[in-house]
Amino acid sequence: MLMAVYFPIDSVQGREGVPSVTQREARPRSRRRLRARADALAGILQALAAGSDLDTTLGRVARAACQVLGADRCSLALLDDDGLLRYRALLDDPGGIILEPPVVPGEGLVGRAFAERRVIRGESLAADDALTAPHHLLCAPVVSGHEPRGVLVAERRGARAFRPADERLAEELATYVGLALQQVAERARADELARLSAELSRSDARFRALTASLLEAVYETDMTQPHRPTGVCTFYSDNVTAVMGYPPEAWYEDDALFVKHLHPDDRAWVLEAHDVLREHGETMDIEYRWVKPSGEVVWIQDRARLERAADGSPLVLRGTNADVSARKLLEEQLRRSEQEARALYQAALAIGGELDLHARLERVLDAALELTGARLARVALADRERGEIVVVAARGVLNQGPGTRQPLGSGLTGVVLAEGRPLRCPDARADPRTWNPGGSHDEGLRSWLGVPLADSDGPFGVLIVLSHRVDAFSAEDERRLASLAALAAAALREARLAQRLAEAEAVRELAHLKDEFLSTVSHELRTPLSLVYGYSELLLARPFAPEQVREVIGEINRAAQVMVRLVDDLLDLGRIERGELHLDLGPMDVTQMLREAAVRHSGHPGDHQLLVEADTALPEVCADAKRMRQILDNLIENALRYAVPGPIVLRAVRQHRAVRVSVEDAGPGLPAEMASRVFEKFYRAPEARLSQDRGTGIGLAVVKQLVEAQGGEVGVEPSALGGSSFWFRLPTA
Repeated sequence: MLMAVYFPIDSVQGREGVPSVTQREARPRSRRRLRARADALAGILQALAAGSDLDTTLGRVARAACQVLGADRCSLALLDDDGLLRYRALLDDPGGIILEPPVVPGEGLVGRAFAERRVIRGESLAADDALTAPHHLLCAPVVSGHEPRGVLVAERRGARAFRPADERLAEELATYVGLALQQVAERARADELARLSAELSRSDARFRALTASLLEAVYETDMTQPHRPTGVCTFYSDNVTAVMGYPPEAWYEDDALFVKHLHPDDRAWVLEAHDVLREHGETMDIEYRWVKPSGEVVWIQDRARLERAADGSPLVLRGTNADVSARKLLEEQLRRSEQEARALYQAALAIGGELDLHARLERVLDAALELTGARLARVALADRERGEIVVVAARGVLNQGPGTRQPLGSGLTGVVLAEGRPLRCPDARADPRTWNPGGSHDEGLRSWLGVPLADSDGPFGVLIVLSHRVDAFSAEDERRLASLAALAAAALREARLAQRLAEAEAVRELAHLKDEFLSTVSHELRTPLSLVYGYSELLLARPFAPEQVREVIGEINRAAQVMVRLVDDLLDLGRIERGELHLDLGPMDVTQMLREAAVRHSGHPGDHQLLVEADTALPEVCADAKRMRQILDNLIENALRYAVPGPIVLRAVRQHRAVRVSVEDAGPGLPAEMASRVFEKFYRAPEARLSQDRGTGIGLAVVKQLVEAQGGEVGVEPSALGGSSFWFRLPTA
């Protein structure tokens, strides 16, 4: 049933100029609503200014909405991560509205208000929203940071609908909700930034504490500038001062600091390593020498990794620097120790493997030069019988080489012998103890290091190394040389004793040979003298026919020739040893010389045949005719004395710019160990000593001396006839 209620006109509008009853009643209600709205908005602003949490602020917004809009409920639909609008109750009321399911933007009043960003009113929502009963809704979009974040939904139950004026209020309230959301987001960001800043500060403090506790200096360089191969330093840990000698500020101020203070000998290859790393490398691990501000040189280990951009260009180089000088020093000491041990071991083998004193001295000098790095060395031995110091071996020394003598006790060498301990002189030229400073000055010798060679009887020599530089030898060099001297002393002492024994044995052998020589000479002279004496007695005792006299005189002449050759050999040997031999050199026909020698010896008793074989067109040699006759006679006499019956061949052949002459026999030959001694004075093979025709042992020695005096050479070798072939070679004229 429809009912119509009519009000009098005057009760509504009243007379002109006089307010009606309705107007008079409406004015207080309007003022109350304005006051409530002002109070509600002031509460919202106070909550926003106080920085209250989101729930508190939204709660005040909801209460203000309920008061200002006269709503029964107020809720907020916020955009979720999955793109849906999900409701949350703004008032703490068990009966509060939580609308399910979520709303899709653009669907329904709430979804449209969000999508269209405008306030939408609805009077009946049963058909187009998920409410359980008809309601009047007022939906205002919530915008935060220029982006829609949700919808503020006000609800009225019953017949009271929202008016257009409520839309402006709802829009204003939604603005406050957006401010609250933005404030919370900004506060969350500020809190997160504060947390991150605090965490960064703590991390930076931990990083600095960690880097300060490390032995390595941590660095970072910008590698984007191609003209700087080592990059521009952007960070260095504080302990770089201890490692590299320069504080971080110095690295930031001077981009070329790294290049400037690299050791000059390492600069080129270190920069090349950075170029290679920049070009196509990823990591770097190098060790180089670095010069600190004090001038101290240290070894730095540089390990780094290069970070590249997506296109492969270099960006940042991060790495560490560590002072590894102690390790490098230890490695160097180990290397030197190994080198020293190896050198001493090799020296021990070399010295021990030699029997001759001179050879052992040479091995000692080799080891001394290797151990100390010197280029000059010598060994001086004490000759206490003569009161002298004698240089017996030297390497690189000119004026004071082998054979140099000085008084015992003089010079730096004398100090070492007297005190029995090493002596190191930085500048021998300026040391008043130096013997013969003029010679040292002439050779440019400065540093001097000597260590004693000693045995149980005390020092017997000094091992010396020298240098052209001042203060060239260190305490380590002194220690190494002393180790070598201790190793070499016993071997040298043994070799000296062996040499002395050999010399004594040689003296005894020489005495024995001389005795035997005198006996042989006596025998050799007695035989022709007996012939001369016997035949002369016969000539005096009785008369002979002329033919017989001639025969006897011939025998006397041959005996006299034997004595003359023997005396000539003895005299010539003495002249050669004294350097008084005179030679009359000139061109000589070798073939004719051999034929004459064969004729001279054709009447020798025995079953021998002298044959001459010579190359055709044989060139002449440059020789002394008298001495050549003496050489051939001695070689032929030697063959006739020891050869078995058979031919004796006198052969001459051309060899390049010389003529080789040989006397070959069919005798017993010579063992190889005797072939090298047959040209020694007084030496005769054991078989010759037992022979009745013993020989003097000087004929071949004279041959050797005469051939060498004429610029030739001599030797012996097995003969094709089965015996020996004694040969000599002389240059052509």
